[in-house]
Amino acid sequence: PSVAEPLAIRTAEDAKNGGTTIIPVFISGFNDADANSFMRKISSTGEVFSVEDFDDLTGLIDELVDEIELCPEPTYQPTEVPTYVPTNAPTLSPTLDPTNVPSSKEPTLIPTMSP
Repeated sequence: PSVAEPLAIRTAEDAKNGGTTIIPVFISGFNDADANSFMRKISSTGEVFSVEDFDDLTGLIDELVDEIELCPEPTYQPTEVPTYVPTNAPTLSPTLDPTNVPSSKEPTLIPTMSP
Protein backbone atom coordinates (compact mmCIF):
# COMPACT_ATOMS: atom_id res chain seq x y z
CA PRO A 1 0.00 0.00 0.00
CA SER A 2 1.12 3.55 -0.69
CA VAL A 3 1.71 6.12 2.04
CA ALA A 4 -1.46 7.92 0.96
CA GLU A 5 -3.72 4.86 1.30
CA PRO A 6 -4.15 4.97 5.11
CA LEU A 7 -4.90 8.70 4.95
CA ALA A 8 -7.44 8.13 2.16
CA ILE A 9 -9.13 5.40 4.22
CA ARG A 10 -9.27 7.64 7.33
CA THR A 11 -10.62 10.53 5.26
CA ALA A 12 -13.30 8.27 3.75
CA GLU A 13 -14.26 7.07 7.23
CA ASP A 14 -14.58 10.69 8.39
CA ALA A 15 -16.79 11.47 5.40
CA LYS A 16 -18.95 8.40 6.02
CA ASN A 17 -19.22 9.30 9.73
CA GLY A 18 -20.39 12.74 8.62
CA GLY A 19 -23.22 11.23 6.58
CA THR A 20 -21.60 10.96 3.14
CA THR A 21 -22.32 7.84 1.11
CA ILE A 22 -19.32 6.68 -0.91
CA ILE A 23 -20.02 4.48 -3.94
CA PRO A 24 -16.88 3.90 -6.03
CA VAL A 25 -17.52 3.52 -9.76
CA PHE A 26 -14.89 2.72 -12.38
CA ILE A 27 -15.55 3.87 -15.92
CA SER A 28 -13.20 1.58 -17.82
CA GLY A 29 -13.01 -1.73 -19.60
CA PHE A 30 -9.89 -2.56 -17.57
CA ASN A 31 -10.35 -4.34 -14.23
CA ASP A 32 -7.53 -3.65 -11.74
CA ALA A 33 -7.81 -6.04 -8.76
CA ASP A 34 -5.66 -3.85 -6.48
CA ALA A 35 -7.71 -0.73 -7.26
CA ASN A 36 -10.95 -2.67 -6.69
CA SER A 37 -9.66 -3.93 -3.34
CA PHE A 38 -8.71 -0.42 -2.23
CA MET A 39 -12.03 1.06 -3.35
CA ARG A 40 -13.92 -1.64 -1.41
CA LYS A 41 -12.14 -0.37 1.72
CA ILE A 42 -13.47 3.16 1.26
CA SER A 43 -16.90 2.20 -0.06
CA SER A 44 -19.87 2.75 2.25
CA THR A 45 -21.27 -0.68 1.40
CA GLY A 46 -18.08 -2.57 0.52
CA GLU A 47 -19.25 -2.66 -3.09
CA VAL A 48 -17.47 -1.30 -6.16
CA PHE A 49 -19.16 -0.84 -9.50
CA SER A 50 -17.71 -0.78 -12.98
CA VAL A 51 -19.14 0.34 -16.30
CA GLU A 52 -17.60 0.32 -19.76
CA ASP A 53 -18.44 3.93 -20.68
CA PHE A 54 -20.46 6.99 -19.70
CA ASP A 55 -23.57 5.69 -21.45
CA ASP A 56 -23.56 2.68 -19.11
CA LEU A 57 -23.07 5.02 -16.15
CA THR A 58 -26.57 6.47 -16.62
CA GLY A 59 -28.13 3.05 -16.18
CA LEU A 60 -26.03 2.35 -13.09
CA ILE A 61 -27.02 5.66 -11.52
CA ASP A 62 -30.68 4.77 -12.02
CA GLU A 63 -30.09 1.47 -10.17
CA LEU A 64 -28.18 3.07 -7.29
CA VAL A 65 -30.27 6.16 -6.67
CA ASP A 66 -32.63 4.32 -4.32
CA GLU A 67 -29.69 3.24 -2.15
CA ILE A 68 -28.32 6.75 -1.71
CA GLU A 69 -29.53 8.92 1.15
CA LEU A 70 -29.46 12.38 -0.33
CA CYS A 71 -29.89 14.35 2.90
CA PRO A 72 -29.09 12.29 5.97
CA GLU A 73 -29.76 13.84 9.34
CA PRO A 74 -26.41 15.07 10.73
CA THR A 75 -25.19 13.77 14.05
CA TYR A 76 -23.03 15.71 16.44
CA GLN A 77 -21.74 12.77 18.42
CA PRO A 78 -17.97 12.70 18.88
CA THR A 79 -16.05 10.03 17.06
CA GLU A 80 -14.61 7.17 19.09
CA VAL A 81 -11.17 7.72 17.63
CA PRO A 82 -9.73 11.23 17.32
CA THR A 83 -8.90 12.45 13.83
CA TYR A 84 -5.53 13.96 13.04
CA VAL A 85 -6.72 15.95 10.03
CA PRO A 86 -9.35 18.70 9.90
CA THR A 87 -12.88 17.54 9.22
CA ASN A 88 -15.85 19.17 7.50
CA ALA A 89 -17.86 18.76 10.71
CA PRO A 90 -16.30 20.94 13.43
CA THR A 91 -17.67 20.85 16.94
CA LEU A 92 -20.37 23.42 17.63
CA SER A 93 -18.63 24.74 20.75
CA PRO A 94 -15.32 24.27 22.53
CA THR A 95 -15.06 21.25 24.77
CA LEU A 96 -14.10 21.47 28.42
CA ASP A 97 -11.69 18.57 28.08
CA PRO A 98 -9.67 18.95 24.85
CA THR A 99 -8.23 15.88 23.20
CA ASN A 100 -4.50 15.51 23.65
CA VAL A 101 -2.84 14.69 20.34
CA PRO A 102 0.26 12.60 20.97
CA SER A 103 3.33 13.57 19.00
CA SER A 104 4.33 10.96 16.47
CA LYS A 105 7.93 12.22 16.39
CA GLU A 106 10.53 12.03 19.10
CA PRO A 107 12.42 15.26 19.83
CA THR A 108 15.77 15.61 18.11
CA LEU A 109 18.98 17.24 19.27
CA ILE A 110 19.34 19.08 15.96
CA PRO A 111 16.55 21.47 14.89
CA THR A 112 14.85 20.74 11.58
CA MET A 113 13.70 23.23 8.96
CA SER A 114 10.17 21.85 8.83
CA PRO A 115 7.75 20.59 11.50
